[in-house]
Amino acid sequence: EVPKLLVVPIYETFWDVLKDEDRLWQALLQPPRFSHPCHATIVTGQPGVGKSVFLIYVLLRRLVNGMTTIYCNRGAYVHIFDHTGVRRLTLSGESRIPELDNNSECCALVNLGDKLKLVPAVFYPQLHLNTFDPDHCETLQSAYSFFRGIPRSCFWSLDPVVLRMQKAEIKNALDSITFLDDFAHTITGRLPFNPKTSHHLVRVEPVDTEWLMTRTEIKSNHIAELIFERIRILTKARFLEKLMEYLNDPTAHSPAGALFEQAAHYSIRKGLTLTIAPLPSGTTLDVSIPGITVEKNEKSRYYSLSIREKSGSRNVHPDFLDLYMTPKSKIEPSIDALFISSKCITYLFQMTVSPRHPINFRGLDTVFKHLPATAQKDVRFVFIIP
Repeated sequence: EVPKLLVVPIYETFWDVLKDEDRLWQALLQPPRFSHPCHATIVTGQPGVGKSVFLIYVLLRRLVNGMTTIYCNRGAYVHIFDHTGVRRLTLSGESRIPELDNNSECCALVNLGDKLKLVPAVFYPQLHLNTFDPDHCETLQSAYSFFRGIPRSCFWSLDPVVLRMQKAEIKNALDSITFLDDFAHTITGRLPFNPKTSHHLVRVEPVDTEWLMTRTEIKSNHIAELIFERIRILTKARFLEKLMEYLNDPTAHSPAGALFEQAAHYSIRKGLTLTIAPLPSGTTLDVSIPGITVEKNEKSRYYSLSIREKSGSRNVHPDFLDLYMTPKSKIEPSIDALFISSKCITYLFQMTVSPRHPINFRGLDTVFKHLPATAQKDVRFVFIIP
């Protein structure tokens, strides 16, 4: 059955870019067999942004032009499309794909899902030859924290003029928040704030695959932080009272949780002593978290937990001890904050407004892979609740 594709204009734009890349690869002189650099188009992003639809669109355009294409959507096997039809090739640790080795016109289409931490060209220069600008990696990472994986917004932000325009639109949308009551009552509607600015601050996600039910989410943690700061300035003394009223609304837990998380981060970053009540009742534990100095502010917001004293070391670098750290963008399910005391006690923070909140062990496993050994010996989970 031929799929019904929703082809948006940005697909055409990307296709034009890919055609130029194809011409570049086809112009390469044929090297010895099995040493040809592989030609691939790799996509990633959060669930539901259209990765598979875009790759199917590219696949169909390539097949219409008679171009051999490898479709990679699962780690165990790939599908090879050529003039004879389609066949499946099971992969192993040492397996090769002859079409990629022998044919510069062949291209692999790779769907990495939402697992990508860094742009793959950083590690695999043979995938891109010399066509990738390393500066774009940092720019895209920064854009991800703003737009949470919306491809069109992230790639548009590579143009500094467009990025300034996008930030100005977010600021204008924030200016439309004049009172916390307005925000609390309109976030559950179809168009919070007003139609011209709503989409800069929130996004609508489906609850089911049919889009019969939807939920409104604040677009990113960065924007939630800006909204919280705007509300804090506007309401000051009344903020706590109104926020608690807002949190008590079960239909508003998702946006309320995002705002509460930023409120908790804001308070902790100012420096305070937390009295932690362990689940086995009877004892408490005090942990003092110092305020973050200006020179350490950048280190306190991380993309990945590369905090070893030196390469291969089992110890945490002194710069990251007694430092309250938060991820710039949670690409993987993970903790909301991390604090490693000078005694190498690791505190993993989870902010939640839900009365029941399970620990995400898949996200924790990813975190532990990056932590030095000394930071893994004494680990404590801390839930921050209103």
